[in-house]
Formats: sequence, structure tokens, C-alpha cells
Amino acid sequence: VVSTQSGHYGREMYGFNVFSKVLTAVEVATMAARGFCADIPVELQKHRVIKWEEIVKLIRCGTVEDFVDPNCAEAAVVKVGELLSQLEDEENRAMATQRQLQTAVSEKNSLEISYNQSHAELLKVQGLFNSTQEDLKEVKIELGATRGKLTETTTDLEDTQSELEDTQFELRNVTESICPLHKGNLTKWDIFYSPTYYNKTFTRHLYQRLRTTWDSVSSEI
Repeated sequence: VVSTQSGHYGREMYGFNVFSKVLTAVEVATMAARGFCADIPVELQKHRVIKWEEIVKLIRCGTVEDFVDPNCAEAAVVKVGELLSQLEDEENRAMATQRQLQTAVSEKNSLEISYNQSHAELLKVQGLFNSTQEDLKEVKIELGATRGKLTETTTDLEDTQSELEDTQFELRNVTESICPLHKGNLTKWDIFYSPTYYNKTFTRHLYQRLRTTWDSVSSEI
């Protein structure tokens, strides 16, 4: 009720809001169904041009008393409880996320350490491989030189074998020409060139052996 003398409003007011658009019947019915203490729906917040929470902060004239409906107070307590529960859930999720972050950071550090170790081992293996390659090149060079020497040695051996065969042939010819001791060309005096008698003291034992040998040779002639 508005006073005709002062133009001021008198009586009770609660949850007064002015919207920048005409609300539909469905929107009005939805707010009515939610109850006297319910908040303005989120989808209508952007259309509020005059808000109740701003009105109660304005300077007041006359005798004005704050009034809180017990039902709204109870609803507010429930809402605060819900908000506290939501806040607790958010805190729990934040703590869980923080633990996950710490775990991820720890795993990242472990992976970095493993990577550094693997990289160091890789560099070591690469160095060993390069060194082995150099050693292999040197061994191949030495192997080539050894093969060359082996070829030369084989050639020298073949030449030596040929010379040995020639020497043996010449030795046989010389032996046959100097000491013709073949059957049919022997005389009884040629036996003194044998190792048994040559350059030895002629003892009675050798004499007996000589006679026996001569007798044996005579029997075969």
C-alpha cells in the first residue's frame, strides 16, 4: 500500500525483483512452484534489472524492520548446509586433484631420471660402438697385411719345397755316383765304407764280423 500523503510504501515486501522482459506463464509458474524462499532461476538472472539483494542495502526512511520468514530461514540453513557440503566436496576433489598432481610430478621426475640414465647409457653404447668400428677397421687392415704375408710365405714355401726336391734329386745322383753300392756293383772291399767299419778300430770282433759278412756275400754271388 502506498501512502497518498508521502508517496512512500507501507506494509511488507520480500523478494522484490524487476525483469527486463515479460516473463512467460511457464517461467512464473516455475518460480511459484519452487516456493516463496527459492532463488531466482539462473536462466532469468541476466534479465533482472532491479534486484532484491540490492534493495535491502539502500538507505531506509521511516520505521523499517527486517523480517525473515521462519520457513525461509530454515530453507537458508538447508541451503547453507548444501553449500557447505558442496564446498567440502569441492575441497575433497581439489585435494584429490592435488594428490594426482603430486603423483604426476613424481612420475614425471622419475621418467626424467630414467630418460637421463637411458640417454647416458645410449651415449656410452654409441661410444663403444664407434670404438669397436675403429678397432674393426684396424683388424681388417692387419688381416689384409697378414694375408699378404701368408701369400708371400706360401710362395716362399713352394719355392723352398721345389729347391728341396731339386737338392734331394742332386743328392741322390751324387750318392749314386760316389758310392755305387747297388747289388751287382759291390766288391768285398766296399764294405769298409759302411758305418760299421768306416773310421773304426779293426778289432778281433770286427774281423770275425767281416768274415761272416764276406761268407754271406759269397753265398749269394
